Amino acid sequence: MDPKTPHNDGENIGTESNRPGRRRRVRRAEASTPDPRGPILILIAIGIAAAVVAASAAIPRMPATAVPPPVVEPIDASVVICPEPGGADGAVATSAVAIVDDLPGQDRPGAAALSYLGAPDRSVDVITGDGIGLVEPGASVQVINDSGRLRPLVASAEGGLAPGLVAAQYELGLSGSRRGVAMLNCPAPSPSWWFVGGGSSSGRTTTMYLVNPETSDAEVDVQLAGPEGPISANSLRGLVIPAESRTAIRLTRVAPAQATVVWNVQVRTGRIVAAVQDIDAEGFVPRGIDWIPPSAEPATRVFIPGVFGGEGGRRLVVHAPGDSDAEVSVRLLTDDGAFTPVDLSQIEVPAGSVTTVGLANALSDFAGTVELVSDVPIVAGVRMRHPGVDASASDIREDVSFATGATPVTDTAAAAGLPAVRGTGVTLWLTAPARSRTGDDTDTQVTIRQLPFGADAVAPEPIEVSVPADRAIAVDLPRPENAEWFTAVVTTSRPGLYVAQTSIRRGSRGTLFSGYPLATLRTTVSIPSAGRVIGASITP
Repeated sequence: MDPKTPHNDGENIGTESNRPGRRRRVRRAEASTPDPRGPILILIAIGIAAAVVAASAAIPRMPATAVPPPVVEPIDASVVICPEPGGADGAVATSAVAIVDDLPGQDRPGAAALSYLGAPDRSVDVITGDGIGLVEPGASVQVINDSGRLRPLVASAEGGLAPGLVAAQYELGLSGSRRGVAMLNCPAPSPSWWFVGGGSSSGRTTTMYLVNPETSDAEVDVQLAGPEGPISANSLRGLVIPAESRTAIRLTRVAPAQATVVWNVQVRTGRIVAAVQDIDAEGFVPRGIDWIPPSAEPATRVFIPGVFGGEGGRRLVVHAPGDSDAEVSVRLLTDDGAFTPVDLSQIEVPAGSVTTVGLANALSDFAGTVELVSDVPIVAGVRMRHPGVDASASDIREDVSFATGATPVTDTAAAAGLPAVRGTGVTLWLTAPARSRTGDDTDTQVTIRQLPFGADAVAPEPIEVSVPADRAIAVDLPRPENAEWFTAVVTTSRPGLYVAQTSIRRGSRGTLFSGYPLATLRTTVSIPSAGRVIGASITP
């Protein structure tokens, strides 16, 4: 401590010094006179505090957690893509495009167009059934090709035509390597895709198409799984899809000798449309062709609508994509009720693998929907063989088709390109799950409309169907008069309905089959509202 700095130890102030021989007089403080303004200042301070408290209580306060709900508005634009609109080897491909009417947001001006991806100068030969084209809700057009491969067909709409845009591919081959009916709902880009089915064993040709509609490159990971578990294919990791292009992946080249596979596409950057086609043959004898419909995301409860009954092979394919084994219970839902097959009460699926079991015995007398309940998320589908059903010629040929796990319809769904010419038939499969958890087992009311394509085509009257809970109802649709094909529009009274369509084409060598699940039309978008600033303000 500095000796020049006095140290205050708190004890010797106001006392005499301890030095000997010296005394110091200490001046004592005189009593002070009270300030007469003190009580007034205290009263003023109390008044100000009371005024602040009263004003604060009078200001309405917004709870800190109150956030305005999002605003739901009609979509302004939509795009769907048909990945392979061309016909080859004697097959004819029809791309059907329609604008479903009676939807919210269609009271605005709008426009729609068709183009080939990456070829803006190439014209599209559009055929209009009524001569007006895609200029208003309820209109439809088609593009037909039988001369070889084409670039992906892009259907786009904006404004009042955006909410109802739907498209589909219908490929028909009566002979040759592509004999069969192959149908595909032309999808919109998505960040994730699952496909249950396909193989690379002898006679099988399974091809995945990846379409990038954007003006910049996209990067994806394609993962494969088989009966033994994940399949190593390093070339499919970080796969770059160039801008405005299509990439084809032949399964025999990346994973040969696989009896059954499950595909999963995850998009790292960009937007992608994915599709998988399967062709089967025995030597030079064709055994069917079809598109494998995309499956719903992994879930613990899966519904596979549109599974045929009768003769032929029915193989249930189940994949457990996680790190845990799956224990899966199986039920079949029909129009008469639901039951559990004795030999399929429980299926064990090892983690990461694909398990296949036969359904032929269980479905020998039934058709409907397969319901799966698992303790861990799964994806599933059914591969169906049709052994020359209704064949009248001695040269009977088989056909193949696929059903897959569907997403529930929440409001309105649609399927375009359903055949209406002579010798064809279309069935809609409507499935209402059991709602025992809520105790509400009232029927689901469904309205089915048909929008026909063709000169002088006449639309049938709407069909009203009541679907009991825990049932699968098959509805055979009438062929619209003078129509080449039609768009089926399904509206449900409550969310949670599962819908699929199956189409047939009768021929002398046997009936051809195809189909796919319907998904809810994207008609609106939720826009987050601006949050209110939490605080107080005083206005005069």
